[in-house]
Amino acid sequence: MKNRIITGREDEKVKKRLAMLIGCALMTTALAACGSTGADAQPGGTDTTQETVTEAAEQTDTVTPEVTQEQVETASEEEAAPEVVKICDNVQSGYETFGNAYGGVIIVKKDGKYGAVDYDMNQLVPCDYDYFRSANNKGYFVMIKEDEVQELYSPKGEMICSSEYIDVNLLASGNCYIVNDTTNAKYYDYDGNLLAETTLGEDTMNEVVGSHDGIVLLRRYSENGNNALMEVGKLSEDGNVKWQTEYDGPISWEDNSPSDPDANGASMGFYIPQVLLSGINDGYYVTYHPVIEWGYMNMYDADSNKVADFNICDMDSEGNYSEGHHNEENDVAGYYYDGAWCYNRGTKMVWICGDKDVLVDVSDMDVLAIYDYIGMAEGDLWLAGKGDQWGYIDPDGNEIAMYDDASAFIGDYALIIEDGHAYLIGKDLEKIEDLGEADRISAAGELFAVEKDESLTLYQVR
Repeated sequence: MKNRIITGREDEKVKKRLAMLIGCALMTTALAACGSTGADAQPGGTDTTQETVTEAAEQTDTVTPEVTQEQVETASEEEAAPEVVKICDNVQSGYETFGNAYGGVIIVKKDGKYGAVDYDMNQLVPCDYDYFRSANNKGYFVMIKEDEVQELYSPKGEMICSSEYIDVNLLASGNCYIVNDTTNAKYYDYDGNLLAETTLGEDTMNEVVGSHDGIVLLRRYSENGNNALMEVGKLSEDGNVKWQTEYDGPISWEDNSPSDPDANGASMGFYIPQVLLSGINDGYYVTYHPVIEWGYMNMYDADSNKVADFNICDMDSEGNYSEGHHNEENDVAGYYYDGAWCYNRGTKMVWICGDKDVLVDVSDMDVLAIYDYIGMAEGDLWLAGKGDQWGYIDPDGNEIAMYDDASAFIGDYALIIEDGHAYLIGKDLEKIEDLGEADRISAAGELFAVEKDESLTLYQVR
């Protein structure tokens, strides 16, 4: 299995693997501030427009060769070829390691502390922090001190917000940042304008999740006598909130069956809501029960209609689903996107069952694939590892190709190793550029890493 790049502070309320599914080697060698791109550069190929070829308006004595459509298409393809730009290597650096790069920001580590630099290796924040949260797609990132004080920074290294006291979490995702103190959460745009606020009771929990599908999920709780109302809100990019009822019923369930998972804490005599595990992703989101039992989860569609309930602990490493296989060490795998962790793509999830990753469609509990590693991602080619081979499967679990080594896709591109050389490939898996000899390759957010002997080089594809 590949090592993972450091990914920052994990949520302590739900079991999560450190450095899940980023697919980058943990690099303890240092970085150097040599050749780079600008901080506002974005990954992926350069957008080009095919130029049309027209005949000259005026006739001359010069005979102009006819340009065929095939020549036009070939020229267009050559013009659209991606540019592979070296960001830095590990010569004479001083950084011990680094985190994923997003929005023009790289987290770095020096003398046991974390800071941040841009893609020109200019310092944004000094290495004075104990933890971090990687940047979102816009480059907003959170640095955390040992006393739990958290600070939100802009892509230029300007402080946007500080928690100023413990037990407050900051999260930047999509078009807003969130200030959360477990039972209350406030949502702001990056100019500091309050977009929404939610409040939960003392006996409830508030799990803030990031933006996906252009929506941030909210929770709010209210009581009327012995009745509890839990609502799910959807904060859109324009700042509007649409509320829908998730639960409307008694606060206490002394007369109800504690075995009913929808009773959310029935045996405890007070209301504990399901906690959001993820935002809406491809039309669905997942909740879990932090009090009743680890492993029991629900999936809802975007209109908060329950699609499935299941227990991830009831799956074994061979894909058999039964209460007889209950293993509390099972977990869920996610991937980092726009400042938050995502744990589903539509109705599909990756469950960590023993030493295997199992791709499951929870709408019908269909096991689609089992590998040593499955890297769920935004695109339609997911990194998968089996033994010494690394390659790609599609979201239905079909194996596409395997190589000596492979990285996760970053946009339209990925790296593979064949015959000791690293190659840039596109979604068609055709080789685009030879990056030379390599021992290992990986994706680190928006950047690719190529390792050879003691050297480490970071690249960006534009």
